[in-house]
Amino acid sequence: MMGAILLSTLLSLWGIRLFTVLAAALGLISAVMAIFRRKGVNLPRTDFAALFLLSAALALLLAGNSRESLLTAQGQFAGKEAVLSGTVSSVVRREDGGSSFLLKNASVTADDGTEGRADVLFYADGELSFDGGERVRLRAELSDELTLSQIGMGAELTAFRPEYLGAGLAFQRRRRIFDLFRELCLIDIDPNPDHHIVDVIHFRVHFCQNTTDFFPVYHQVIGPFDLGGSAAEFSHCV
Repeated sequence: MMGAILLSTLLSLWGIRLFTVLAAALGLISAVMAIFRRKGVNLPRTDFAALFLLSAALALLLAGNSRESLLTAQGQFAGKEAVLSGTVSSVVRREDGGSSFLLKNASVTADDGTEGRADVLFYADGELSFDGGERVRLRAELSDELTLSQIGMGAELTAFRPEYLGAGLAFQRRRRIFDLFRELCLIDIDPNPDHHIVDVIHFRVHFCQNTTDFFPVYHQVIGPFDLGGSAAEFSHCV
């Protein structure tokens, strides 16, 4: 069944490529004819034909690229264990508590070192559930089976019961940047600073002055029965 699907995909890709070339060639000829007609040459009007054919060629090119990507992903990763990272989308809940979700343009690294990108459809049990939008890293065995309905859902590869490895690399990178910024904003006060050496390992503001070295403040206390105290001397008090 899978071989028939891949064969039909390959044949459709060849057909799409052929029609893309024909549509592009006819579109260019029609565009040239339209240009000469505007200059006064007696030719049939081909403006709309050129626009239609060139638009069709572009659409066929995009359709061919999607089929080529599917064939490439199947050839590289089908049947292999791999680590995948990407953003969760198209979450569908099942009645048994499980769910299916899609990782669009996921980064795929197989155990044999093969790397690439693919749209991967996962089927998870109730222990692993997402709402959509999460950046995740997963480990799974990529199936060598793919149905037409799964292709219609946007899948190039499928996997069952993936293992959750944590947040995606992009999220972890943002987390490390945030932690570094938080470290830079911290103030490190040394409780025993007599060594007068700044800790060069901590990239943060560091106060190392000994509190016993602060300039002493003169205190003058006037007792309750000290009637000779001058109010002008209060300027020396703290």
